[in-house]
Amino acid sequence: MSTNNSPQRTVDTGNHAVERINESDDEISPFFAREQKEADDDRTGNRGGTTPPENAEGVALIESLMNNAPVGFVFFDSNLRYRVVNSYLAEMNGIPALEHIGRTVEEIVPTLAPQARRAFREVMETQKPVLDREFSGETPKQPGQLRYWKESWYPVKGPGGSFIGVGAVVVEISEQKQMQEALHDLTGRLLVLQDEARRQLARDLHEHLAQDVTALGLNLDMIKESIGRVGEHEYEAVARCLEIAEQCVSKIRTFSYTLHPPHLDERGLATALQTYVDGFQSRSKIAVALDFRDEIGRLPVNIETTLFRVVQEALTNIYHHAGSSTASIHVRRDSAGVEMIISDSGKGMSEAAAATAVIDSPTNVGVGLPSIRERVRQVGGRMKLSSGPNGTTLEIVIPSPHPS
Repeated sequence: MSTNNSPQRTVDTGNHAVERINESDDEISPFFAREQKEADDDRTGNRGGTTPPENAEGVALIESLMNNAPVGFVFFDSNLRYRVVNSYLAEMNGIPALEHIGRTVEEIVPTLAPQARRAFREVMETQKPVLDREFSGETPKQPGQLRYWKESWYPVKGPGGSFIGVGAVVVEISEQKQMQEALHDLTGRLLVLQDEARRQLARDLHEHLAQDVTALGLNLDMIKESIGRVGEHEYEAVARCLEIAEQCVSKIRTFSYTLHPPHLDERGLATALQTYVDGFQSRSKIAVALDFRDEIGRLPVNIETTLFRVVQEALTNIYHHAGSSTASIHVRRDSAGVEMIISDSGKGMSEAAAATAVIDSPTNVGVGLPSIRERVRQVGGRMKLSSGPNGTTLEIVIPSPHPS
């Protein structure tokens, strides 16, 4: 790009603005050069008929594409100054297109400037596009209101192949983000309601149904003793009923515990997990190593519930899908928060399954990994998943609500 000091000025083509390019600059794109010439001809009244009709048609088509596109288009020079702005972008910013020209991002949308400079620098250094990057900030059109955009930045080269600036395509996604946040909030409330329902059902099962079946078992035991060996057939029938009643009590207590362990409320996460893991090992025959690195103490109720549900979901996944005979759970707490790492030695997951599990979408919520992801997100944590032929590792990090 030429570095001479020929004067520059701005022209307004009606629906978008273009900065006047140095006439000696032979690296500017034909489109911009043609626009400037037409603007000069309009000013001087000299249309001259020098532009071939086919070129004029091409320029008109490009102009129409820019002016009617439902996205923002912008072209920056090498100093990140606006050179071309279409009307859609100008409308998004709330500043006329002509007032953008020659000014920097800091002067037009200061809250977006750091993000813009990072994208600009990346394109300049790599000469490759930066695609679908999310930007957020305020604009003069709606001061004080956080808005969101998806932007793709790309290098622009002149006819000789040299770099002349950076172009960007801008799509506002504020409405989609608001809908996504609303769905996340709804999902969070549903999870809370689900946990409360589980807690109540577990309490009812333990305090009422389990006790009733226990009483039934005691009565059957007395009947069995009174029958003695007088009636062999009756004795065996009552003995069988007693055995069924004992199995029912055991299953009700297990079901009650998996719905919501009383130890979680009474003694905290460490005791609740140890009891759950002991029961899981007995039922599944999978050896689980539970390791608490130092004393973790009590955590906020929502975090303890989240981590307990994470272990439940993860161990259930291992039992049904991993084909692993072992698993390990490591829990560590420090001033920054809590880290939990759950691993197995199974067959691993496909790339597609692993990618789907970590997509942050409110529609991707259900049992298993998507449920874990959403629960962790609700308490401000993050989830990392790695999987291969030698097993899967799930890492959960939840920041402390009161960091020291």
